[in-house]
Amino acid sequence: MMALPWFGPTIEILQRVLVEDRLPHALLVVIPEGWGREDFLGEVVRMMLDLRSIPAQLDAFAHPDFRWVQSYDKDGEPSKIIQVDAIRELGEFAVQRATSSPRKVAVLPQAHNMTVNATNALLKTLEEPVSNCCLVLETSRPGQLLPTILSRCQKLPFRFRQAEALGWLREALAEKGSPGKQTRTVEEATRAISDALALCGGGPLHALELLTRPDADLLAALRTSGTGSSRSKFLDQLAAADDLPALLDQWYRIAIRKLAEENQRSAERLLAFADELLVCRFQVESTKGVNARLLLDRLLFVWEGGVDS
Repeated sequence: MMALPWFGPTIEILQRVLVEDRLPHALLVVIPEGWGREDFLGEVVRMMLDLRSIPAQLDAFAHPDFRWVQSYDKDGEPSKIIQVDAIRELGEFAVQRATSSPRKVAVLPQAHNMTVNATNALLKTLEEPVSNCCLVLETSRPGQLLPTILSRCQKLPFRFRQAEALGWLREALAEKGSPGKQTRTVEEATRAISDALALCGGGPLHALELLTRPDADLLAALRTSGTGSSRSKFLDQLAAADDLPALLDQWYRIAIRKLAEENQRSAERLLAFADELLVCRFQVESTKGVNARLLLDRLLFVWEGGVDS
């Protein structure tokens, strides 16, 4: 059984399907951000290939009967956009015979990032399914997939309940501990968990990271950003974030939450900050070698001058 309880019922359904040999040619896996899609996909691949265990990183998992569908940019770096060549390679893989497992398995992560040509190529593959091969389409944005793609996949059922996320978070925090926060009352701890879930869009895994990493507690950090050398140190800390887009997303959620609490003048400033943040977010996604510290300095200036004053 998996460590993330909300996947338990879905795994049980999939186990029955495998035992009864009713696995469809294509599965649709819709998991919101922060609910553990990597954990679930790893368990699915392990079960389908009938293996005892697999590496934690599926994109680095080498197995003759498994494919992780990935495109690369001109520099050989992994790309978020899935190009048509990757789908064509998937089609070639699908028609090959399984070598050491009961079937072949291919995972198409964040399938909504396919180009138009890639989508058309995938549709052809789905229209001409081959035996003994299962394609797993994973997405957090099913509305961006064509209805013709969705209609050719069997959607796995999931139930993501906030009550279950809260319970899991409490247990996870009890095991990990929250640095510097042991003195919280039960009410304060519950409020902190609820706030973290809200800031992370409801994703319990993202909330756990926020609650157990002091450097990731952006809201508290913004309140103590300071001036002079203190401000410079704060900017260095932000710029060193492993996932800058995720940090900007979190900052955006903070601004939106504050929007509901402020008067009209403050609301206008918050909206202006949100617009500026979205521009920065686009720069991060579309520009290589972006100066993270300079970008964050600009955002912090707008935040301090118009929002947090």
